Amino acid sequence: MDINWYILFAAILLGAAGCTLVLRKKFRYYKTTLLVHVALSVLLCLFFYSNGFYRYALPVGYILPAVVINFGLFIVFLIRFEPKEVTFPFYFVFVTWTFSLEILLEYLGFIRFRKSWDYWDSYSLYWIYARIFSHIGKRLVPSEGRTPADISKLGFRVLFFITIILFFIVLFLLLRFAC
Repeated sequence: MDINWYILFAAILLGAAGCTLVLRKKFRYYKTTLLVHVALSVLLCLFFYSNGFYRYALPVGYILPAVVINFGLFIVFLIRFEPKEVTFPFYFVFVTWTFSLEILLEYLGFIRFRKSWDYWDSYSLYWIYARIFSHIGKRLVPSEGRTPADISKLGFRVLFFITIILFFIVLFLLLRFAC
């Protein structure tokens, strides 16, 4: 079996397990948000795919469930654990590490960027998607459906600074070897 099938199965299983853990006992608060997410993620994926911005190693019909499940995990995690006040460090860490997985998938050949689509476009879209659903979540998910992360703890600060350092190292390497 091709490695791409293993990647797909792992993505679906890990994404479903993550969604189950994040939504455990809180699913009723996220139903409408998830319905909006399913529609939007399928439409965006098909739009970018049909316009040739990227291709997958497997047919898009097989990929869509993984896209829906994993971006679902992305948005419910962000909504549920979003801090009450300063949100940038939280979003920066989570969006950057999530995007790192896309870089790995592109390196493995699971995703292939085409046309003028590149890492910057993808990273920017992650930020836009996260912020749109942050606003949707604030309107649809009440405070009892959330568990805000405490980003003032030392562990999170260390993770934030490691992420910043790695972000600039990877950015430097991408710029150096892409040119």
